[in-house]
This record gives sequence, structure tokens and C-alpha cells, in this order.
Amino acid sequence: MITLYYKPLSCSLAVHIALRELDLPFELVAVTQDGDAKLAGGADYLAVHPLGAVPAVTLGDGSVMAEAGVILEYLPLLAEGSTLAPRPGDADYWEFRQLMNFIATDIHKNYGPLFIPGVPDTVKPVWLNRMAKRFDHLSARIAAQGALLARGYSVANIYFYVMLLWCSYVGVDLARWPVLAEYFERLSARIAVREALEIERP
Repeated sequence: MITLYYKPLSCSLAVHIALRELDLPFELVAVTQDGDAKLAGGADYLAVHPLGAVPAVTLGDGSVMAEAGVILEYLPLLAEGSTLAPRPGDADYWEFRQLMNFIATDIHKNYGPLFIPGVPDTVKPVWLNRMAKRFDHLSARIAAQGALLARGYSVANIYFYVMLLWCSYVGVDLARWPVLAEYFERLSARIAVREALEIERP
């Protein structure tokens, strides 16, 4: 059994979706991050993950893994026959690793300033200028092959889906990228996505 420590609609949503897509047995434990990181019942989440960040997962052997991108790359290895990620030795394995790192470092981390209370509105245009080229790049990939990888739907698509979901929370209109808007709606219709959102949306 895998335990996913999550905060609703944070990047841990990508791991939640992936667990459902892979049909792996798991349980959810919510983390409160308004001040001290606490679990339901008041237990200290820092005892699980010293940085207090989500996601983290406790695996069947009791070990703890953190960082959304790393967890997303690892989980498909646990599901026999999964096609949600290339395996080492596959022709597109390093292309996949490049995409995952690109999403983590060039997109995910660029959201950081927008979620810090008190950050002035002048930050948003600066962020959008940085992100526009990155969204253009991934939009072109999806337009060419229907997904981020030619093999089709993968955990990279799931990770990027959550990044696009956040656009609505920071006032960015996906209509600027019609391909991404259509891609977002297409993934929103997936059963695993709908089930995860039903739990995590207030």
C-alpha cells in the first residue's frame, strides 16, 4: 500500500491522478500547510518529510520518496505493463526524462512567486513573459503528436495538466494557446482526473 501525503490541488494532484491511472493501491493523507505542517489528528508531518512539502509518498517497504517529478517517474515502474512512462533502455527514455525535468524546473518552479501572499501584481506579466515561450514549446509538441511524447499519454502529460490547471488560479487565459486549451479539456475528461478532482476540489 502506498500512502500519498497531499494538499488539495497542489502538485501532489499529479501523483494522485497517476496512482489512479496505474490502478495502484493507495491511501490519501491530507497535509495542512497553513503554518506548521500537520496531518489529520494533529500529527507532525515533518516527521514524514522534514521539509514539510508535498507530495511525499510512503512506499510498501516504509521508505519515503518526495518531489513530484521523481515520484511520477517511479510509480509506473511498480505497475506491470504500464505505458505511462518509458523504461530505461527504451528509445524515448531520455526524451521523457528531459521533458519531466523541463516541466519541473522551467514551469513548475516558475509558479512559486505567484502563490506567495503579498507578491505584487506586477510580478504576473514578468511570469507570463517567462512562461509564454515554454507554453509555446509544449503546445507545438502536442500539436504535432497529440501528446508530449509520441508514445501518447504519459505521466509527463499528467504533470503538465496540473500546471495548466493552475493557470485559472493566477488569472492566465489558456485561450492564448488553443492547442493547450483543447488538451486541457481532453485530459479533464479522463476518469482518473475526474475522480481525483472530485476529492480534492473544495
